[in-house]
Amino acid sequence: MKNQHSLILIFLVLVTSIVKADITLQYQIQSTTAVFNISQGKLRVEDGKTNRALLYDLKDDQLVALDFKQKKYVDMDIMMDKINAMKNAFTLMMEKQMQGMSPEQKQAMQKIMAGMGNTKKETTKQKTTQRQTGEIEKINGFNCQKIILTQGEIQDAFCVAPLIAVGMAKEDYQVMNAFIKHMKKLADKMGGMGKQEAFLMPEDINGIPIKRYGKKQSTLTKVDHKALNGDLFRVPKGYTLKRTPTLNR
Repeated sequence: MKNQHSLILIFLVLVTSIVKADITLQYQIQSTTAVFNISQGKLRVEDGKTNRALLYDLKDDQLVALDFKQKKYVDMDIMMDKINAMKNAFTLMMEKQMQGMSPEQKQAMQKIMAGMGNTKKETTKQKTTQRQTGEIEKINGFNCQKIILTQGEIQDAFCVAPLIAVGMAKEDYQVMNAFIKHMKKLADKMGGMGKQEAFLMPEDINGIPIKRYGKKQSTLTKVDHKALNGDLFRVPKGYTLKRTPTLNR
C-alpha cells in the first residue's frame, strides 16, 4: 500500500511538472512570427514586423497597444469607442449633406459610407459551429485533430491539440481565450473591417490550434516554459499615452 501511494505521488508530481504556470507560444503566420507570452492572468503578443505589441489583463479585461517606435501606448477600448463616436458623427454630417443631393449622388455616397462601416444597419451575431473531421496529423511534433469552424459564409480549418500536449495550464488557456474574445469584440465594433478576421484565432475549442489552413495559414513552431519577467506585461517606463484623433466640425 505504501509503495502504491508513493507511485501515485510520483505520478502527480510528473503531471504537475508538465503543466507549467508561464508559457510562450510562437506561431509562424505567413511571412511573420507572432509570439504569445502568458503569465499570471496576463498576456502579451507581438510580431517582428509591426514594432507593436498588445498587452491583455484578464482581471481588468483591459487591452493596451504599445508602439515601440513612438514609445506610446493606447487603451484599445477607449480608442475604439472614440473612433465609433467619430464615425457616428461623420454619418450624421453626411446624412444632412445628402438631403440636397440627387438620387444618384445619394446612392454613390451610401456605398462609400457602407465601405467605411458608417451605416446604421444592425448586424446579427452569427453562431459559430464546430465540426470534427476525424483527421489526425502530427505537426512540429504535436499530435492534433482537424476541425472545421463555420460562421455564416466564413469557414476555416484548424488542427487542434489538447492543452497538455503543449504543457499549457487551464488558467493560461482562460487568459488566451478571453483575449481572443476581446479582440473579436473590437472587430465587431469595426464592422466590415473586422469581419474577415473572425477566425484569426479560434475561441472555446478546449485546445490549442497547432495549425490554421488556407490563405491565412499559421503554424505553432515553438513552445517554451521559461519564467517570464513581469515587466513584459506592463507599459514600459517613459511611454506616453497616444492621443486619439478627433473629428473637427
